[in-house]
Amino acid sequence: MQKAVAVNERGLRIGEDHQNARYTNGEIEMVLTLRDDGKSYGEIARLVENIAQAAEGSNSRALHNSERAQNLQRLAADLQGQLARFTT
Repeated sequence: MQKAVAVNERGLRIGEDHQNARYTNGEIEMVLTLRDDGKSYGEIARLVENIAQAAEGSNSRALHNSERAQNLQRLAADLQGQLARFTT
């Protein structure tokens, strides 16, 4: 069975289906929603870091949670980097 992938009008992969994607569409949507709710990049980074730590600490589905935690930690670091660029 083939998996459907998201593409733009030129037929290029986009979103989490792009070969270089670092985050899932859900993770990006979460960040955008939190920004729309008025959260700062720093607040979002702390929230994401807390989620990552909780996922890493869970024993069920340990490998999946570990990979997810690493993605979330990268997202938190990227958000902190964005915050640093905007505040300098």
